Amino acid sequence: MFKSINENQLIILKNFSYLTIMKFFNIGVKIILAAYLIRVLGSEKYGLFTWLDSVIQYFLMIVNFGFNIYAAKYIVENKDKKDKINEIISSIFIIKLVLFIFSILCILFLGNFETFSAYKHLLLLLMFAGIGEVLFPVWFFQGVENLKLATIIVFISRLFIVVTTFLFVNEPEDIFLYVGLIVISNVIMGGLGVYAIKKHYNISFYLS
Repeated sequence: MFKSINENQLIILKNFSYLTIMKFFNIGVKIILAAYLIRVLGSEKYGLFTWLDSVIQYFLMIVNFGFNIYAAKYIVENKDKKDKINEIISSIFIIKLVLFIFSILCILFLGNFETFSAYKHLLLLLMFAGIGEVLFPVWFFQGVENLKLATIIVFISRLFIVVTTFLFVNEPEDIFLYVGLIVISNVIMGGLGVYAIKKHYNISFYLS
């Protein structure tokens, strides 16, 4: 009995540690990039980027739709039912994709307003970073209690954005390039996430 409790506590501790590492790494990357981008892009361009990014975050909340919380619960409850797991994962991906498309349509609509019209292309490009939110199944990794794999994937994608930003973003006019690198980074994260659950857990995807 005590052995079982200790093993469960160890699993919780390990996953909590990986989740903490993931959060701290994400925050650390943002701090490093902020210091660099303010100097390279200038305070005006960086301020524009942070304003547009804050708008996008609202739409990413819609795309996520709380899946990181209750989808993990569904995975835990059905982890021994392969067909049910496939159904849950496929359904979540479809719903998130629909919400992502809806968000893009909302961005296109916002572009008609004077406040956003001058920046609609940059705003739309930034929205495509949400592809990573659609594809990266952190909720699945939480459900199967394997946040180590999720942490490695996040590390790879964030390392990409740091290295490429330092290499290629060197002047204020590179703001579009930087946003493009963010999109690529998130696509890498999402793609690796889907590949990981397919390879390590033999997940099948289908239209439900």
